[in-house]
Amino acid sequence: MSTELVKSCATDIPRRNLISLSPIPTPLSGSRRSFETGYSRVSRSFSCTSLPPGSRAPSYGRVYAQQVYGIPPEQIIGSALDTQYAYNKEGQGILMRDPKLLLNNNGAGKAEDIYLFIGKHPKAAFGNTDGDREMLEYTQANGGVSLEMLVLHDDATREYGYGPAQGLPDTKVGTFPQVLYDEAKAKGWTVISMKNDWKQIFAWEK
Repeated sequence: MSTELVKSCATDIPRRNLISLSPIPTPLSGSRRSFETGYSRVSRSFSCTSLPPGSRAPSYGRVYAQQVYGIPPEQIIGSALDTQYAYNKEGQGILMRDPKLLLNNNGAGKAEDIYLFIGKHPKAAFGNTDGDREMLEYTQANGGVSLEMLVLHDDATREYGYGPAQGLPDTKVGTFPQVLYDEAKAKGWTVISMKNDWKQIFAWEK
């Protein structure tokens, strides 16, 4: 499949699937404004990059992030399949995706991809699962002032609840083990509680 066809297929996914399938209101239906406001404020002083872990990124992630959050595609780094240059039947040069994993943007892969695509240590990093551990460790190793934050999804009523850190459910939604929580506390990372630290989670809440 060509990269242009992948992009075309991904363009309509946010509205066609996420709104109808999500058990809670999606970013498209309420939190986009608050996210964009925060993103625009931060991006005035910092270069912001998103690193989604899934195999559909960056091809899907770039389309989704631009449509939903207003993040430009060049600031999305993600897992990727191998890509080969080829020619279509009209003789035009195109890029074709092969079913072979090229980059696994999860765990240590996030730190590796930051080096490959950005070329320097981040000043700040934010995560919410054990797949973000190495990214935060790499950020803290920059030799200067840095900020590392983890979101603990512990509000099953307003959002989600998953752990198993701090006795939270061990679910397939995400994985936040106790060892990650303990490392965060030992290294001075900020752990944000969705339940206790967020007065408002979604834009439609009052």
